[in-house]
Amino acid sequence: MQESNEVNKRLPGFLLVGAAKSATSSLHAYLDQHPDIKMPSIKESWFFSFYKNPPDYKSPGKLSNLISELDEYLKLFNGAKEHQILGDACPSYLYTYEDTIRNIKQIYSETEQQNLKIIISLREPVSRALSQFYTFKRKVEEPLNFEQAIQKSTLTERKQENWNIFYDYPGFGLYSKQVEAFQQAFGSENVMIILFDDIHKDMAEVCRNIYEFVGVDANFIINDQIKHNSITGEPKMKWLVSGLFSRNKYKRMISALIPKFLRNIILYIILKPLLKRKALDEKNIKNLSAFFEQDIIKLEKLIGRDLGGWRNSG
Repeated sequence: MQESNEVNKRLPGFLLVGAAKSATSSLHAYLDQHPDIKMPSIKESWFFSFYKNPPDYKSPGKLSNLISELDEYLKLFNGAKEHQILGDACPSYLYTYEDTIRNIKQIYSETEQQNLKIIISLREPVSRALSQFYTFKRKVEEPLNFEQAIQKSTLTERKQENWNIFYDYPGFGLYSKQVEAFQQAFGSENVMIILFDDIHKDMAEVCRNIYEFVGVDANFIINDQIKHNSITGEPKMKWLVSGLFSRNKYKRMISALIPKFLRNIILYIILKPLLKRKALDEKNIKNLSAFFEQDIIKLEKLIGRDLGGWRNSG
C-alpha cells in the first residue's frame, strides 16, 4: 500500500483512554510498532477532553501539545496507510469521561461509534496517585508534599484556581463511574479493561490481546526492551532537572538530531540517580485505601475481576 499525501480524514478506530500512570505511554509505543496500526505523531494531544474548549491552566504544570480543533487533530495521522487502523492514547480521556464521550458522539457518526473500540488500563489507585504526584515533582511543578497535596482543601482550592486536572491525584483513581460511563456509551463488548498488574506480568501478552480486540494480526511480536516514561521522583538537584524539562532552542536542536528512543535512554540514565521517592507511611496508606475501597468494590462488579489486592493495599 502506498502512503497518501493527502491530509488524513479518518478518525481513530480505537482509543486508549487511560488511566494516567497505568502504562499508557508504554502501550502507545508498543501498539505503534504494529504494521497495521498507526498512532498519532504527537502522543497525548488531549483532543477529546478539550475539543473546541482548550483550558487556560494557572498551575505550574500545563498540558503541552494540546490540540482542540478537529482538522489539526486529523493531521496527526498523516502518512497512515490505507490498511492501517488509527489509534489514540491519552490518559485525560478517562478522567474527563463526560466531556470525552460527548465530544466523541459529536464528532463520530453512529456507525463509527458502533465500531469504536475503547481500551482502559487501570492501576491500583494508591500507588497510581503517588506516581502521578511524583511526575509533577520530577518536573519541579509540585510545591507541596504528598500529604498536603491530597488534602480536600488543597484539591478544592486548586480546582477553583484552575489548576491542571492532573493535580487531582485521588480523583484520577476513582474508576467506577468512569468505566461504567464508557461501557454504557459504547457497549461493554467494545470496552476492554486491562490491569496494570497484567501489564507488569506480561506486556507482550497484553499487546496480543489488544491486537485481537482491535482486529489486527495478534501474532505480531513487540520489542519491549525500551521502557517508556517509567521513572518518577523528586529531584535531588532541582535546578538541573528543571533545565532538562524546560523548553529551549538547544533542546529542540538535540531533538531534531537524536532519535526519540535514544533520547529516552539518555534521559533515563541521567535522571535515575537524581530522583528520590519517599514511601507513604502506614497511616496515609490506610486512609487512602479507605477512600478508594467502595469505588473498588463497585469496579469489581463492573469488570468481573477480583481486586482484593487493591482493597487490601493498606
